[in-house]
Formats: sequence, structure tokens, C-alpha cells
Amino acid sequence: MSKNLKNVSRQGWGTVGENPTSEEIQTGCLQRIADALEVMSKNYVELLRQIEAEKARAYRNFSLLQNSKAENAQLKLSIKGYKSHITRLQKKVAEFENMPIYEIDSVQELKIITPDQTEEK
Repeated sequence: MSKNLKNVSRQGWGTVGENPTSEEIQTGCLQRIADALEVMSKNYVELLRQIEAEKARAYRNFSLLQNSKAENAQLKLSIKGYKSHITRLQKKVAEFENMPIYEIDSVQELKIITPDQTEEK
């Protein structure tokens, strides 16, 4: 045969110069169907690859989210610790501000000056 069976199967029955048999036309049709299936399978394989890539990306994002949540909780604990330390230091500063100041006028005399008296000077 001088023409490809796939091309003959695409054409109408009476348009081919040679008269192919119905078996040859069916063979051409099967070849076209096989080609179409190969194209579909390539698309299917590409879709499967994309699905796997999306699953991997979603897993990475989930892992990052879990890690950031754990890190966030740890940072919150650190902030609480720093706040309590600041509060303790502020209380100590307040204690020192209210402590009496000792002043020596002479060797024998020791005066206790309260914070209220220091403001009067």
C-alpha cells in the first residue's frame, strides 16, 4: 500500500485512490486509537507528577507551620520570663528608692534621712 493506514482511516471510504479493505481501515483506526491513548497517558503521568509535587509542597508547608507554632510558643514563654524579670527589677528599684539614706555629719553623729527629707534639701 502506498498510503499510511492511519491517514487512510481518517479519510472517507471512497476518497482513497486504492481500495483498502475494511480490515486495513480497522487497523488504521486501531493505530489512531493507540496514538490517542499514548497522548492521554502522557497527560495522566504529568497529572500524577503534579499531584505528588503538590503533596510534597503541602507537607513542607505543614511542617513549617508546626515548627513556627512551636517556636511561637517558645517565644511566648521567653517573653513571659523577661516580663517577670523586669517586674522583679522594678520592685527592687522601688525598694531602693524608699530606703533611708545614712548621712554622717560628724564622726559621732549618724543621721538617717528619709526620701522625703532628701527632696526638701
